[in-house]
Amino acid sequence: MFSATCIAYVLVVLGAIMRARRLSLFGLIRFLKAELLVALSTCSIEAVLPQLVRKLEILGIGRPVVGIVIPSGVRSGTVSGCVARVGPR
Repeated sequence: MFSATCIAYVLVVLGAIMRARRLSLFGLIRFLKAELLVALSTCSIEAVLPQLVRKLEILGIGRPVVGIVIPSGVRSGTVSGCVARVGPR
């Protein structure tokens, strides 16, 4: 169920944002294919963080933006994963 929710989120929400900006969601997925496969196979984005930062800079996203957004997203994902594992008592 979690995987289906993630796929639906990417296709619906991210797809709508990309379409509104006249960008291709599947083009972005193809561009980040290697990083996505490593992140999915290792269950950790930390393994591909340097490559992801470089590729986002190639796309034209400024280094200050990448330097703030990507690490904070990784951090919040780690924290929420820990909270979810602890759960209510």
